[in-house]
Amino acid sequence: MKIEFLETPSGQVSVVDFLKSLIKKDQVILLAALKNVEGLGFESPCVNFKKLSNGLWEIKISGETDGYTFLFRYVLDSFIS
Repeated sequence: MKIEFLETPSGQVSVVDFLKSLIKKDQVILLAALKNVEGLGFESPCVNFKKLSNGLWEIKISGETDGYTFLFRYVLDSFIS
């Protein structure tokens, strides 16, 4: 599973800005959890997934100081023959 953060037309990536605003311990925990999600997908430990609607998911990660929730879309790669 590959994680790509939404980028605005002006090139701003709000999730990256948010992550940079956190204390270092939470940055490390969240980035490690997101890396696990990329490698292990829905089997990733310490991460809770919840399907909200068709294609829209919620991911919850507990940090050192707080819990964090992100919304994401799960998109399957497709090949056209």
